[in-house]
Amino acid sequence: MQSHNKDKFIRLTAVSWIREFVLVSEEWGLPYSQLFDALLPCLLDEEEEVQQASDNACKDLMDNVSARRAADA
Repeated sequence: MQSHNKDKFIRLTAVSWIREFVLVSEEWGLPYSQLFDALLPCLLDEEEEVQQASDNACKDLMDNVSARRAADA
């Protein structure tokens, strides 16, 4: 996964793309576990910018999961 690449720019770009998919994909069947697998290690990234981007993406993903569960209830 590119979110685990050694290059900071590539990691940041990968996390940013993941977040964009989460933000626009209310109706898609997102592979939540794979997205979390890509994002969670980035929360401990050595670069604060990557950590923050990953944190934002995780929050948006959790909001997406919560909204989907509420809609199914």
